[in-house]
Parts: sequence; C-alpha cells; structure tokens
Amino acid sequence: MPASRRKLITDLPQFSISAARYWADEYDTIDLTGLFDKSEGIREGMCWLLLSEKQSYCGELSSFSSEARTGVFQTHVKSPPVFEGITFYYLSAYWQAYHVWMVTDANLSWQELVFESFAAVSDRIEGSDGQKLTRLRKASPEDLCNPELTIVQNGWDHEHCELCNAHIDPGDHCYHGGASYWVCRSCYQKYVQPHDLSFIDGI
Repeated sequence: MPASRRKLITDLPQFSISAARYWADEYDTIDLTGLFDKSEGIREGMCWLLLSEKQSYCGELSSFSSEARTGVFQTHVKSPPVFEGITFYYLSAYWQAYHVWMVTDANLSWQELVFESFAAVSDRIEGSDGQKLTRLRKASPEDLCNPELTIVQNGWDHEHCELCNAHIDPGDHCYHGGASYWVCRSCYQKYVQPHDLSFIDGI
C-alpha cells in the first residue's frame, strides 16, 4: 500500500476576502466577507485565519453557507491592513495557530530528551469561591535564587504533548523545540519530523 501524502498548509481550506467592513468601534471590530474553496471541514464559530508568513487572526465565522461556500469572519485588529483580495488558510479553533507553524517550520530546532521533573514554585491563590488554593508553576533559574519563594523539588513532574495531549512523564523519550514546545516521540515521528499537518484531521 503506498504511503499517504503528507498534509501541507496549502491543503487547508482557503478563504478569499471579497469585502471588509471596518466598524471603527472601541473593539476595532472588522467583518471579512469571503469565499471558501471548499466547504468540507468548515464550521461556524471560533476559528483561525492564517497566512503562510506566520501571520494569523483569531475570530468567529458566521453566516456560513456550505452550498455557496461563503461566510463572514469577524475579528478585532488595531491598524488593520487592506484585507480585500487576501486569501487565508482556515484552521479550527481546536488548534492554535502556532501548532501549524511549529510543525511546518523547517528551521525550528528540536532536541531529543528523556524527560526529567523540574523544581516548581508553589503559590497560594484565591479561587472563585474564596477558598485558598495551591498553584504550581515551573520554576525559572531566577526563581531558584529567590529566598522568598516556596520551591517544591521535582514538583513539575510532567508536560503535555502539544499535538495529542498525552502525558510526558519522567523517563519518557520526547522532543523539545523552540522556547516551550513539547511533543511525544510518536507525534514527532509522525508529524513534526516530516512536517505533516495531518494531525489536524484527527479532531
């Protein structure tokens, strides 16, 4: 059986802007009316519009017609560019725009690791019901030198894979990229290494 072709950003649904309405309100609201190249995989609601230059806009799609393939995307942008005539790539809000850039960026450096737990900072915060709660966050090198903080050794004991959300626990082989991206070995081999966006189809 032949191997399936990897999914590229150009395989995502495309949304071409035909008109833009600038509301000039306090929220810098803009309505973008446009035409999709296909209706499969398009849903009304929150989503992303992406450009291949790592630009992205988060907003809400409404008035979507699967037959006409038209819709209206509302977002909020200060000092907006001229949107008319621009074609964007559509991405479900299940994902973040950086998931696409993370997988497609051939220049992003990844390091194979065996995950180890880190020290954590323990904070006391007040919950919505007024109860005092304990919150842990990963300790920075500066935190470790601050005697006023409560440090919990090995308190940060797992990460989550960016793509499948699986636990990455101490002793697990994994990959770390950029400033803060963690992926399990399986997702690295299936998606990151070949720059394959087919994880998007798994929702």
